[in-house]
Amino acid sequence: MLAREHRLTKQKNFERIWKYGESFFIREIGFKILKNDLGISRFAFIVSNKILKKAVSRNRFRRCLREIVRKRLRGIKSGFDCLIIARPGIGELSYQELEEKIERILRKIKLLRD
Repeated sequence: MLAREHRLTKQKNFERIWKYGESFFIREIGFKILKNDLGISRFAFIVSNKILKKAVSRNRFRRCLREIVRKRLRGIKSGFDCLIIARPGIGELSYQELEEKIERILRKIKLLRD
């Protein structure tokens, strides 16, 4: 489970990121990031009903995404709010493939520490 201080929960934070955040997309996953004035990075995970119809599938992928980020939290730069958005095709990915894609996009957007 991702620690409480690393979770985005408030609607105003989501709206601020949607409005002002930078977008980065690969085929199955999208990221929207925005700098925050905090010393930590916070994350939210969006898996829409349009992408995966069954709640069990949506929750499974949300848990997988959360765990992947939790394991990499020490290597992620501080001071960012991130929305991780599932896109069509995510349902066919295994956990390892999902992990590789998250790693690739984190490197692409230079959110990982060296």
